[in-house]
Amino acid sequence: MAKVLKESTADLRVLLNSTKAPERRKAAKLIGEFRVVDLGDSLYQAYLKESKNSKAWESQCIMIKAIGKIKYKNVLPHLERILEENQVDDMITHEVALAYVRMNRKSIKDISPIIKLLKEGNLSVLSGALAVLAFDDIIPEKEDMYTIIDAVNLKQTLIKEQHEVGSFDPREYLLSAMSKWDKKDPKISSFIEECSKDEYLGKRHDLIEKVKKGKKVYAE
Repeated sequence: MAKVLKESTADLRVLLNSTKAPERRKAAKLIGEFRVVDLGDSLYQAYLKESKNSKAWESQCIMIKAIGKIKYKNVLPHLERILEENQVDDMITHEVALAYVRMNRKSIKDISPIIKLLKEGNLSVLSGALAVLAFDDIIPEKEDMYTIIDAVNLKQTLIKEQHEVGSFDPREYLLSAMSKWDKKDPKISSFIEECSKDEYLGKRHDLIEKVKKGKKVYAE
C-alpha cells in the first residue's frame, strides 16, 4: 500500500521553521519523499539558514537531498559553487553531486551530468555522481554503461590516492548498480572481476558476491 503524506503544506512549512533540528530534518525528508514541489522556496531558505552552521551538516545533507528530488533549480548556482570547491571527503559535497545529477538530467537514462562530474570530481563528487546509478536503479544504454566504466577506470589512481580507511569508495555505488546490469557482458564482468581483486573492494564484506548474484547493495 502506497504511503500517504499526513502533513499539510502548512504543517511542513511550520516544521521547516522549527527551532528543533529533528523537526526541520523531518520536514525536508517528507518534502523530498513526497515531491512537495510547492515548498521549494521554503526549503531553500531553510537550507540557507542551516548552511550557516558548520556543525549542522546532517540537516544540510537531508535538505540538499530533498532539493534534488523536487528539482528546485534556483539552488543550482549555490550547488555549483560547492562542486567547484571539490572537497575530497565530505558528505555535503556528496549530496550536492547527487542532487546536481537529478536536477540536470533530461531523463532517468541521461548520464551526461554523471559523466561531467566523473571527469572533474574528487572523491566526494565521484561518490555522489555514482550513487545516483544505484539509488535510482538506472540501467543505461550499453554504450553509456561502457562510457561510465571507462570514466571510472580513468579515475582509479585518484580514487586509490584519496580513499582512506573509514571513507567510502565510490566504485561501490557503481558495483551496486551493476547488480541489475547484464553481468554476462564482457566489459561489465571484467570490471566486476577487477574490483574483486582490489585490495579494498575485494575485502568489502560480501559486496562482490552480492553484485554477482544480482542483489542490490545500496539503497537511499
